[in-house]
Amino acid sequence: MKAQANTTNTAAQPAAEAAKPVDPAVQAITNAVKAQMKAAITTLKDSETKRNDLKSELDTKNEQFFGARNDLLVTLVKFVDEHDYPVNYAMQGVDAAIAEWSKGKNVLKDNTLTQFRGEIERAIHPLARKHVVSDLATAKKLWEAETAAVNKAQAEAKAAETKFDRSAVPTPLHDAFARSSQVVLQAGGICEGRAKESPVVDDMSAYCATRIRSQKRDPKIGKRLLKRALESLEGLAVEFPDDGSDDVAWGDVLDYLRNLDLDALAKKRDAREKGARGKANLRKRNAQRSGKGDATDNLLDDPDA
Repeated sequence: MKAQANTTNTAAQPAAEAAKPVDPAVQAITNAVKAQMKAAITTLKDSETKRNDLKSELDTKNEQFFGARNDLLVTLVKFVDEHDYPVNYAMQGVDAAIAEWSKGKNVLKDNTLTQFRGEIERAIHPLARKHVVSDLATAKKLWEAETAAVNKAQAEAKAAETKFDRSAVPTPLHDAFARSSQVVLQAGGICEGRAKESPVVDDMSAYCATRIRSQKRDPKIGKRLLKRALESLEGLAVEFPDDGSDDVAWGDVLDYLRNLDLDALAKKRDAREKGARGKANLRKRNAQRSGKGDATDNLLDDPDA
């Protein structure tokens, strides 16, 4: 029935409209532009293919570079560990080699060597060196698992024709670092966490989540974010000026933000949280003393409470 209706509608179209004459001048313009556009599309798509090929090649080269870099670092860490060399003496050798290589070269700063040196110093720490190989393997495994989880969620959202919610997929390693090896070797990574005897260093996902949380609460990082926000708001104030009729004007908002002392606010926040922990521990202790609490409870989460 439906097919019959469609046939009827098509037949009902005026025959004159189908046979409408085409202006030769207009057709000439259409054909000329069409030819130019076809040539442009061919060139554009060829360039895109070449770009994608180069990007894929670069990604492969990057993987090879970082893989070789990690292998060199592990070899050096094992050498230092086997001989039980102290960190300070080992780093003297590292610095001497860098200085000798740099001599006579017109290089103000070699970022590759600077970063590599920092990774070595963190990796050969006595509390970190024996874990470097296993930590790198764990980081790679977790990194790949996070990548797979994101890809799976994207595919499921596409199949269900729903919007993909990236924040719904927990990826603490990806959120905290740019590469799996950086989870271990970069400043703030696992090697540094082992040197500082972090209580969650053996749970890599928890460690990265804690680092993200710490960065969000860092006044230095907060100041950079506030500066960028102020620059945006100052631009808005210029483009959308108030007329003075509102209770709160742009000037009041901007002055308030300019005078925010994030260091002072962080200290107040930390004091409040420490006080809250102390009160919670006191309640737990009183409950245990009264026989209402579990004797296996950890009485003092904060030893200073």
